[in-house]
Amino acid sequence: MDTVEKRSHVIARLIRENADTTFAKELLLGELIEDELMSKDVTFDQKLQIINRVTELVKNQLPLTKEERFERIWEYKNFFSIRTIDLNTGKSDISWKKDELEGYCKTHGVTLEEFVSWKLGIDLVN
Repeated sequence: MDTVEKRSHVIARLIRENADTTFAKELLLGELIEDELMSKDVTFDQKLQIINRVTELVKNQLPLTKEERFERIWEYKNFFSIRTIDLNTGKSDISWKKDELEGYCKTHGVTLEEFVSWKLGIDLVN
C-alpha cells in the first residue's frame, strides 16, 4: 500500500472511530485535512490525492456497530478507573469513576447498563 492509501485509510479510520454524527465528522475531517496540508513529508499532489481518497472513504463508511462501540469503550476503560488501597487489609483494588464512565458511554450512544451487561456477557432484551 502506498503512502497516499495508507494515510487515507488512517484518516478515514480515525473519523469512523471518533465521530458518530455528520457534524462531528465534518469537524474532524476539517481538522485532519488541515493537519495533512501542513505536513511536510508528502508533495502537494499527494496531499490532494489523500484528501480526495479520504472523502471517498468517509462517504462510503458505515457507522460503528454497537459491538464495536462497546469494544472502543473497553479499550479506554482505564481513563475511568483509579487504584485504591483498603487501609484495613492493605489490598489494592480498582474503583470506577461511574459518572465519567457513564458520560463516555453516552458519547458512544450506549448506556452504562448496556456496557456492563455486554462485558459480563448478559444479553439484554430490548
